Amino acid sequence: MQIEDKKKFYTAIMGTWQILRADKINEAVVNVYFETMKDYNVDDVVNAFSISLKTCKFFPRPAELIEIIEQSSGQKQISAKSKSEIQADIVLKKLRYEGRNGTVDFADPVTLHLMSSRWKYTTWASNVIEADLKWWRREFCDAYQAYAEQNQAQQQITGPGNEKLKHLAAGMFKELT
Repeated sequence: MQIEDKKKFYTAIMGTWQILRADKINEAVVNVYFETMKDYNVDDVVNAFSISLKTCKFFPRPAELIEIIEQSSGQKQISAKSKSEIQADIVLKKLRYEGRNGTVDFADPVTLHLMSSRWKYTTWASNVIEADLKWWRREFCDAYQAYAEQNQAQQQITGPGNEKLKHLAAGMFKELT
């Protein structure tokens, strides 16, 4: 974004703020968001604010907007580490605002899997204490990254165009049995 894009950006951030927040936004917050997002095209940023109205219950942080931009425009893949941290924040935000009564309705498939199998959300949310959240976050990020890498490796083997690799993998252990 360029300085001349600030008016278009300002309109998008103000509209989103008014819908998702009750208090007033100040110029410092607008400037921080603008500086954080300046490496992206203004139309992509405006689109991310629009998408956030459909996907976020609360005003999105810059990292959430960047994830939306990168997923929708295919600019670059966000690292599994960064994505795991964003997803941990989403789970913790849900815990703080919905408590144990929240539903397991995470948009990210890895988060959905982890919060419905490894940590059953309602049981976990009922029993977790504030002092353990720091450690849970670290464990969640590790599990997220491991699961994401496992899925990526599995897709590389079983994905389209890998018939030769599938055939090789299928016959690997026949001699052992």
